[in-house]
Amino acid sequence: MRIISTVLIVIGILFGLFGVRSYWRDHRYEKASIVTKSTISSVRTEPVRNGLSNILFTLTYIRDGATDTTVHKITEAYTDKNPLPAIAQLQAATLYVQYVPKDKRGETAYPYRVMVSSDGLYPGTYGRGLFGQMFTFILLGFIVRLFARNTQPLKIFKG
Repeated sequence: MRIISTVLIVIGILFGLFGVRSYWRDHRYEKASIVTKSTISSVRTEPVRNGLSNILFTLTYIRDGATDTTVHKITEAYTDKNPLPAIAQLQAATLYVQYVPKDKRGETAYPYRVMVSSDGLYPGTYGRGLFGQMFTFILLGFIVRLFARNTQPLKIFKG
């Protein structure tokens, strides 16, 4: 049991290190990037299967002084009671594009990442998810170690 608890604690520490690394990369991307408002050039819907459809936005925005375009895909579920929005409603939406300018591309690990959001805020890729996994594995390792001390092995055979 001591080996199992040590392995769990080491896995937890590794998840913690990966969490720090991903959180630092997200933080550096957020600081180096800028947000610009985009215009929706076109909207298409493509059915995936019954009750599920892809909505493809073609966005136009200004990137480093030149016009650039990107395609943004959203997968939406729909029913008869809750149908997909009309194309006119989708084209009236406001979407923001976040990118790293040319002069700051050396400051981040993701120099060519383009993020699209509806509110202009950077959501982060992983957030604090890996820290939760780290805490879970370390806590599980300590619990296994604690309960392994207090239990006696079963003696089935006398002899």
